[in-house]
Amino acid sequence: RLARPHPFSLLPSSQVRFFHEAFRRLRPGVPLRALHGKMKQGARAAAVDAFARAPGGAALLATDVAARGLDFPALDWVLQADAPDDADAYVHRVGRTARHDAKGRALLLLAPSEVEGALKALAAANIEPRKAALNPGKAAPVTPALAALASKDAGVKDAAARAVSAYLRSVALQPDKGTFDVHALPAAEFAASLGLAAAPRLKFLRRPRKEEVEKGGADDASSESESDAGDEPGTSELKPDAGGASDGDGDGDGGAD
Repeated sequence: RLARPHPFSLLPSSQVRFFHEAFRRLRPGVPLRALHGKMKQGARAAAVDAFARAPGGAALLATDVAARGLDFPALDWVLQADAPDDADAYVHRVGRTARHDAKGRALLLLAPSEVEGALKALAAANIEPRKAALNPGKAAPVTPALAALASKDAGVKDAAARAVSAYLRSVALQPDKGTFDVHALPAAEFAASLGLAAAPRLKFLRRPRKEEVEKGGADDASSESESDAGDEPGTSELKPDAGGASDGDGDGDGGAD
């Protein structure tokens, strides 16, 4: 079975919803499932069951709601599309693969500004991941296709903007500023990779002036809603196209609410 913003990918809810719908429309040729905290319990159970039973493999895009308490048989890969909060979170994430006597692999994606802090935290727990290099010959760019989708569908464009906003806010709210520095992230490049012409304008990304900090008047991520609903740059809805299938080849039920 395949298993990461976004394989069994661990992402914020807004990113899961965006990537699930966008990749579904791009028809990657592998069944796609989504799992996140905003789904009703019945929909979650259906998504987990469909993923576990998919013949020939499937990909599950999930938030950290999948990092604990779920046992997937024969899960080959876990892809972490953002840095874990700490070493304990990392262990629980990668623990979804290599269950019992089975073998499995895990891949962690880090932004350059996160590498030192994340690896230091893992080393303190005697975890030393091996650095992997991307094979350019096997890389398939999807940004042009996502940009084309966003230009034609306001719902996709707005969902991409919500995904960017939610991710940056989640980083800004992390207490470990040594690893998670939202100002060090390439926000414009990240937005472009999701098909957006520009990153959403977010008040908490504005660096506070010295006098604002002294007066306590600086904009801060924690002063805004931490929910995905509070991130929404617009009001367009991301709606599945006719049939609502979530399989990459156009067959089957989506599993997401």
